[in-house]
Amino acid sequence: MWDKNSLLVDLTDGKIKTFIFGFDKHPIHVSQDVVDGLKETIILALTTLHRVLGKPRRIDFIDQREIVIRFAENILHGNPLVKSVEL
Repeated sequence: MWDKNSLLVDLTDGKIKTFIFGFDKHPIHVSQDVVDGLKETIILALTTLHRVLGKPRRIDFIDQREIVIRFAENILHGNPLVKSVEL
């Protein structure tokens, strides 16, 4: 389900929709942590990969600027994107 080719952003109602196909040898439902699924979707959107099996190589990225690479590393390692500020 997390294959980027299965996702569609519906601009009329602002929702993300997915196409699901199943057959006997391939179960439709695969249990995956929501956060891990979101991380994988973001990495798939930033790269030319069809599956995330580990850390993508620089050449896998569509935009190979350093800021994009650092963003992806933060996503993969679960680092916060915005540092907290003390009030």
